[in-house]
Amino acid sequence: MPVQKCIWMECGYIEYKLCDRNYDCENCPFDKAIHEKNRSAIEKNIEQVKSYLEPKNSNVEESFITKNHIWLRKTNDGFVLGIDDFIQKILRRNIKFHLPEPKTLIKKNRAFLWLTGDFGGFSFPAPFDGIVETVNYELIENPFLFFDTNSFQIELMEVIPEVNPIDFLSTEILIEYDNYHNFITNEKILVNNFLNKKTHDYRLGITMYDGGDIKYDVIQNFSNETYLQLLKLLINK
Repeated sequence: MPVQKCIWMECGYIEYKLCDRNYDCENCPFDKAIHEKNRSAIEKNIEQVKSYLEPKNSNVEESFITKNHIWLRKTNDGFVLGIDDFIQKILRRNIKFHLPEPKTLIKKNRAFLWLTGDFGGFSFPAPFDGIVETVNYELIENPFLFFDTNSFQIELMEVIPEVNPIDFLSTEILIEYDNYHNFITNEKILVNNFLNKKTHDYRLGITMYDGGDIKYDVIQNFSNETYLQLLKLLINK
């Protein structure tokens, strides 16, 4: 029987660890240790967390989106970051968020945000070099909040870029919210091509090329391996 990689290794959270528990994460001491580390971080930063989670007046139209489906919104010193609604619809509701701790240095195109579930795990690449300022720890304890809210209102963290935020917006290629529809239309075509390769249902894709609905129920019923392939196709560009 081939040795399995730990889901924390699969998604880039750690460099090397093999799984000898057949992905039985609930009874894995290593998995529990990582979650305990997250809980300790919550306790240390509880006052900061309370302040961070106060309702904010977020304007969706002021957002920028990366090709990896991370949205950014300018703050006084940096950016708040989140995941767009296209990926929100594709994600399974049993996911867990794993966020970097405050003061963590993140590097452009390297993993900085991890999601795990029964399918394994994957990571999002950071859009720029910077320092994590604040983190939405509530999503660690209650990830269902992400699915019950407009994803553009769910702030995962605030990051201070190493370069001037204004310079970052002027030099980096970001998708403005006004062009988001065109971007998502192209993403639907990408998903449609993937679905056609993985299924034999001729009904798939009838409305996809004109921006119609994706057959999300088909995606949710993919095998774990195929589902993870789709996520990496959309995220790891």
